[in-house]
Amino acid sequence: MARGVEISVRIEGADALAAAFEDMERRVARETMRKALEEAAEVVRAEASRRAPRRTGRLAENIITDWEGGRAQAALVGPRAGKRTDPRSAFYGLFQELGTSRHPAQPFLRPAFEAKREEAGERAAAVLRDEVEKTRARGA
Repeated sequence: MARGVEISVRIEGADALAAAFEDMERRVARETMRKALEEAAEVVRAEASRRAPRRTGRLAENIITDWEGGRAQAALVGPRAGKRTDPRSAFYGLFQELGTSRHPAQPFLRPAFEAKREEAGERAAAVLRDEVEKTRARGA
């Protein structure tokens, strides 16, 4: 996945979410956020795979979700070189998405994100809501 292309999503109601997370253990809160981000990323991954150019099909098969933890948590979507993927797909995917001087761009990641942005947000919100409720029920 190209490191130079980054899309951020702002969560409305973050104050209420932060208050709910304060009631949760730090580890549980981190795992809950990770689960929500992974669910949202999967929605975008499936759409990106569907939209990817299919000259060989290898690019579409190698679009994955990944995770970056730490203080700023992020779910990543795109063709990546790694244990589970063909390293050529990450290289090829960059040129498909952004184009070159000899090859026009055939974007598939950005349009997938735009098309599934609301659904991904709803999926993440549902996971967060369910996990917060489960935690509150256990504590009551």
